Amino acid sequence: MRQVSINAMTHEFHRPITAAVTLVSLIPYFLEKKNLPKVSKYANLTIDELDRLTAYTTRIQQISNKEKATISLKKTTIEIQPFLESLI
Repeated sequence: MRQVSINAMTHEFHRPITAAVTLVSLIPYFLEKKNLPKVSKYANLTIDELDRLTAYTTRIQQISNKEKATISLKKTTIEIQPFLESLI
Protein backbone atom coordinates (compact mmCIF):
# COMPACT_ATOMS: atom_id res chain seq x y z
CA MET A 1 0.00 0.00 0.00
CA ARG A 2 2.87 2.34 0.80
CA GLN A 3 4.54 1.65 -2.56
CA VAL A 4 1.27 2.33 -4.41
CA SER A 5 0.94 5.65 -2.58
CA ILE A 6 4.51 6.63 -3.40
CA ASN A 7 4.02 5.71 -7.06
CA ALA A 8 0.85 7.80 -7.24
CA MET A 9 2.58 10.78 -5.61
CA THR A 10 5.58 10.66 -7.91
CA HIS A 11 3.28 10.45 -10.91
CA GLU A 12 1.32 13.51 -9.72
CA PHE A 13 4.55 15.45 -9.07
CA HIS A 14 6.17 14.48 -12.36
CA ARG A 15 3.74 16.31 -14.66
CA PRO A 16 3.95 19.82 -13.15
CA ILE A 17 7.72 19.52 -12.72
CA THR A 18 8.19 18.48 -16.35
CA ALA A 19 5.85 21.20 -17.56
CA ALA A 20 7.58 23.90 -15.48
CA VAL A 21 11.05 22.86 -16.66
CA THR A 22 9.89 22.87 -20.29
CA LEU A 23 8.24 26.27 -19.99
CA VAL A 24 11.21 27.86 -18.23
CA SER A 25 13.61 26.45 -20.82
CA LEU A 26 11.68 28.29 -23.57
CA ILE A 27 11.91 31.70 -21.90
CA PRO A 28 15.53 32.47 -22.92
CA TYR A 29 14.68 31.68 -26.56
CA PHE A 30 11.78 34.13 -26.59
CA LEU A 31 13.79 36.74 -24.69
CA GLU A 32 16.42 36.55 -27.40
CA LYS A 33 13.69 36.99 -30.05
CA LYS A 34 12.31 39.91 -27.98
CA ASN A 35 8.92 38.22 -27.90
CA LEU A 36 7.82 39.53 -24.49
CA PRO A 37 4.22 38.32 -24.75
CA LYS A 38 5.50 34.72 -25.07
CA VAL A 39 7.95 35.28 -22.20
CA SER A 40 5.11 36.53 -20.03
CA LYS A 41 2.84 33.66 -21.09
CA TYR A 42 5.44 30.98 -20.32
CA ALA A 43 6.39 32.64 -17.03
CA ASN A 44 2.73 32.67 -15.96
CA LEU A 45 2.21 29.06 -17.04
CA THR A 46 5.31 28.09 -15.04
CA ILE A 47 3.86 29.78 -11.98
CA ASP A 48 0.61 27.86 -12.50
CA GLU A 49 2.47 24.54 -12.63
CA LEU A 50 4.51 25.39 -9.54
CA ASP A 51 1.29 26.39 -7.72
CA ARG A 52 -0.15 22.98 -8.66
CA LEU A 53 2.95 21.32 -7.23
CA THR A 54 2.60 23.38 -4.04
CA ALA A 55 -1.04 22.30 -3.73
CA TYR A 56 -0.04 18.63 -4.06
CA THR A 57 2.60 19.09 -1.37
CA THR A 58 0.11 20.79 0.94
CA ARG A 59 -2.40 17.96 0.45
CA ILE A 60 0.22 15.34 1.25
CA GLN A 61 1.22 17.22 4.40
CA GLN A 62 -2.42 17.46 5.49
CA ILE A 63 -2.95 13.73 4.95
CA SER A 64 0.25 12.97 6.84
CA ASN A 65 -0.78 15.19 9.76
CA LYS A 66 -4.20 13.55 9.96
CA GLU A 67 -2.57 10.14 10.25
CA LYS A 68 -0.51 11.39 13.19
CA ALA A 69 -3.57 12.58 15.09
CA THR A 70 -4.41 10.58 18.18
CA ILE A 71 -7.76 9.98 19.74
CA SER A 72 -8.08 9.78 23.47
CA LEU A 73 -10.83 7.54 24.75
CA LYS A 74 -12.54 7.70 28.09
CA LYS A 75 -13.16 4.12 29.13
CA THR A 76 -16.07 3.30 31.42
CA THR A 77 -17.60 0.08 32.58
CA ILE A 78 -21.14 -0.60 31.39
CA GLU A 79 -23.70 -3.34 31.73
CA ILE A 80 -23.84 -4.83 28.25
CA GLN A 81 -27.45 -6.12 28.22
CA PRO A 82 -29.11 -2.77 29.12
CA PHE A 83 -26.78 -1.02 26.69
CA LEU A 84 -27.73 -3.32 23.81
CA GLU A 85 -31.42 -3.07 24.69
CA SER A 86 -31.17 0.72 24.56
CA LEU A 87 -29.74 0.46 21.05
CA ILE A 88 -32.60 -1.74 19.89
